[in-house]
Amino acid sequence: MSHLTQIMRGWAAACIVSSIKKQTFDKYNAAYAVDERFTMFSLCARDCVAHTRKFIKENGNPELPTAYIFDRGDEGEELLRKEMVTCGYPAPVFKRSRPDLKHPEIDKEDPFHVQLQACDLAAWEVRRGENDYVSGVPTNELRKSLLALAPIRRIWVETREPDMEGLIQVAKIRKRK
Repeated sequence: MSHLTQIMRGWAAACIVSSIKKQTFDKYNAAYAVDERFTMFSLCARDCVAHTRKFIKENGNPELPTAYIFDRGDEGEELLRKEMVTCGYPAPVFKRSRPDLKHPEIDKEDPFHVQLQACDLAAWEVRRGENDYVSGVPTNELRKSLLALAPIRRIWVETREPDMEGLIQVAKIRKRK
């Protein structure tokens, strides 16, 4: 785990995490056909792309080509692909985050990307840290792996009810019957 936090601290300009509580997603999906356009994964991934583009525009060189790479196999790949194209973003790329231990020859043709493991760690630690914080754990007692992310510029966003209401209106998501 410390190896993954070192990767992020050494190579990442920012740690961008987007989340939505399942109960929030489910509440709006019960009333509106949200799942026809998004899964929780595709919604959060799309939001991460939007925040990344904003970060690059404000802090980097927006003229440089940027690839948006996500872990292959996450539910909602096709919805994310369609959504990014709809938003005018480049189509996402999906790669493996771990080696294939049963078929190591695949790694030569289709190498895994350990950076995606670092991304998963960041998302996991932010979610765990939020749960700990809500449960009353003092900030200085949060998990070491979360505290190790502290020096990295953090852009951690949660999609809340007003955000879902705005998304439903802007995306013209139909109301369920």
